[in-house]
Amino acid sequence: MNDPLDNIRMARSHGAADASHTHGGETGHPLPAVSARQPASFRSIQVRRLCTEQDIQATWPLFLSLHRESRYAGLRLSKSKRDAYLRNNMLAKPDRFALLIAEWGGQPVGCLACAANRFLYGDDIIASCLSFYVLPACRKTLLGGRIAVKLLDAYRRWAVNRGAVEIQLHVTSGLNIAATDRFLRRAGFGQTGGNYSLALPARAGGEGR
Repeated sequence: MNDPLDNIRMARSHGAADASHTHGGETGHPLPAVSARQPASFRSIQVRRLCTEQDIQATWPLFLSLHRESRYAGLRLSKSKRDAYLRNNMLAKPDRFALLIAEWGGQPVGCLACAANRFLYGDDIIASCLSFYVLPACRKTLLGGRIAVKLLDAYRRWAVNRGAVEIQLHVTSGLNIAATDRFLRRAGFGQTGGNYSLALPARAGGEGR
């Protein structure tokens, strides 16, 4: 199925940067300097689908940042398992899975992973958001809200192109819950329930993680 998001490409620019971001011994690309008072052009933010091995590697700093911020920070993160998941789903099954990447200044600054599956007891297709993230440096500025809106709009279009009758978004990271609720309600989402968790004691030696 031809998806307009597959055809979106951006000319990468190399502007001024404030600092390089290093994660776990790996150096990420520097982001252009962002000021809280600096108006960010809505049109300068581009969203496209992950479609190459290079994209898989370029988005690793986003996933690492999300993991370190989230309530799952205490759990072990496997880069090889994450990369394999993206290859086996986002690349191999484009009609069912997508990782939407928001880029600004030539660098990934946010992402939204989604899936489209048939209703468990019927044939209607329902789209689900698996993760939705914008880098902290951007969330502190006007740029953050614009990135989030662009990603959400791209998610909606992706779902419509797959014949989905509904899009869902589940908040499980524990990040900015109140602000996320306000944002999604303004975007037209309605609350359908909540997420609950209960920590279980780890076995001796950390087995079972």
